[in-house]
Amino acid sequence: MRGLVREYLDGRLSRRQFIKEMMALGVSAASARAFIASFEPRPAFGEQVMELTDVTGGRVVAEILRAWDVKYIFGIPGTNEVGFIDALVDIPELHYIMSLHEGPVVCMADGYARLSGRPAFVNLHSIAGTAYGLGGLVAAFQDNTPLVVTVGRQDTRLRGRGAFLESPRLTAIPRPYTKWTWDVLRGEKIPEVMERGFKIATTPPGGPVFITFSKDLWKEKVDRAEILPLDRFRIPMRIQPDPKLVAVAARLLVEAEHPLIMAGDEISRYGGMSELVELAELLGAPVVGEFITGHALINFPTDHPLYLGPLRPQLAYPPKIDAFLNVGGKMFSEFDYSPDLIIPRQAKVIHMGLNTTHMARTYPVDVALVTHVQVGLAALISEIKGLMASSRNRMKERRREVERQRRRWRAQLAEEAKRDWDAVPISPARLAMELNEVLDPEGIVVSELVTSDHFLLSYIDFHTSARGRTYVASSGGCLGWGIGAAAGAKLAQPHREVTLLVGDGSFQFGVQGVWTAARYDIPITIVIWNNREYQANRMALSRYGRRAVAAKRYIGSHLGDPEIDHVGIARGYGVSGERVTDPDEMRPAWERARRANRDGRPYVLDVHIKRRFRDADRYGYETFSVAELAKRTRPRK
Repeated sequence: MRGLVREYLDGRLSRRQFIKEMMALGVSAASARAFIASFEPRPAFGEQVMELTDVTGGRVVAEILRAWDVKYIFGIPGTNEVGFIDALVDIPELHYIMSLHEGPVVCMADGYARLSGRPAFVNLHSIAGTAYGLGGLVAAFQDNTPLVVTVGRQDTRLRGRGAFLESPRLTAIPRPYTKWTWDVLRGEKIPEVMERGFKIATTPPGGPVFITFSKDLWKEKVDRAEILPLDRFRIPMRIQPDPKLVAVAARLLVEAEHPLIMAGDEISRYGGMSELVELAELLGAPVVGEFITGHALINFPTDHPLYLGPLRPQLAYPPKIDAFLNVGGKMFSEFDYSPDLIIPRQAKVIHMGLNTTHMARTYPVDVALVTHVQVGLAALISEIKGLMASSRNRMKERRREVERQRRRWRAQLAEEAKRDWDAVPISPARLAMELNEVLDPEGIVVSELVTSDHFLLSYIDFHTSARGRTYVASSGGCLGWGIGAAAGAKLAQPHREVTLLVGDGSFQFGVQGVWTAARYDIPITIVIWNNREYQANRMALSRYGRRAVAAKRYIGSHLGDPEIDHVGIARGYGVSGERVTDPDEMRPAWERARRANRDGRPYVLDVHIKRRFRDADRYGYETFSVAELAKRTRPRK
């Protein structure tokens, strides 16, 4: 064997001849390739081209991922993916992160991509895996998360026969929620398709792509495959805004009496928070986040004196908006239809960002600044500084007024929390305030709260800078996102504390992800805000105010009878936890959770919280017993 190695290194044997000679000695082809790879010089990432010869399509995909420094594959494999999974055996650098259901798998990739700043790679199985993972794909699409989703499908030689797992329209199923879908038709085209997939997924505004591989193409040999550096498929997007439009926008903002700034999600993705803070302070202008119902990220320090919370239809301040600057956000993620305008027609609207989909879609725009938000903000600041000579005193007075409005708003929130402070079960406001005291100020908070997110955004401080407390949420609307996303966030930034705040209904939608957290020692704390309801349903019926309210029957809301043992379910998946019913036990329970995390283990806190909305003290659900029905309708002999 040593002689063969020497001949190969001296160039007297080709790679194919070396593998053939090794096989003659009784070594399998896969082992021979793995052996030769161990002493072949690997090209430096971003510098050279890698060439593969006489390898399977599965090995080509695996080598592409290794060359592009992909660390994790998120997936659940099946029989169609065997050629790819087999190729991973000899590449220990690629870690296959598996779950019990495709929903948490895709959401884990979503969380990882958001917090790592890199595209995530997903591997699913056929039509079933696609269907099960579709909710996570919707979330990634809505939030422009870069995912490359690969799916194994039936053998090309069986297409049209109605074979088991044949799905002729597989790529059509996720198409509305992807940036690109493709079916690989030839093995030698695998590098080209993968390159295009990563390029499309990562080019702003990012999003998921969906690529299918027939199982024979993963198994068959590819004579030659060329792997190019991923950097050659990245498109720089630090686009400069039109200077003339920047000048117009700057003048509108400086001359406005009541400007309002909205901090959108592009800031978290592409940077620009410090620039936005500087701009707001220059203008003395109030800053709001996106609509609370849109579950957008937090893109401005919530403890800043100019921050007034999420945008609301009836915003108390400013009294009359005459200039509105949207920095990288949507206009708007509304929940209920209203004929009233959120931004008055007389206001001058300035929209800045890369995602032109949201520009002038619903509201007319006076100035559209198509630009990278960090670059655009810097240009706007420079222009505004040159116009401010005669406006500084007016802007200082406006800042003082905004700060007074903020103090008034915070005092109202404190009063609301005080009214229910000693409530049992614990009030959502108190739970949020308790968490604000114990959460790591540099940690990551993943939220999948629906009706309770108001308390999270009102009482927990977020800075979202590189060393601040980061808030992560999904606007996709498909329950079950949180557990997987939190685990993915921890994989992306293992040095930071990760906490998931999740409703009891949402927890059950993604509960299989708890097993994954246990298997891979992913130390996250899961705090269940347990009101024993799909409380959004009670809220909607209550606001509708018709028969459900009159009869005090809120069908489809109550999650008790039988009571769900969330901690027992987590324990069945190998994760410890405890139920918290006494408000005074919250902090001791948190310390036990933190100790478990320090030992490398996830932990679940099932916190019972007070129900809200009309008739909150009544369950009002339908009881029905099939067993009793069977007794009454048993046929006579």
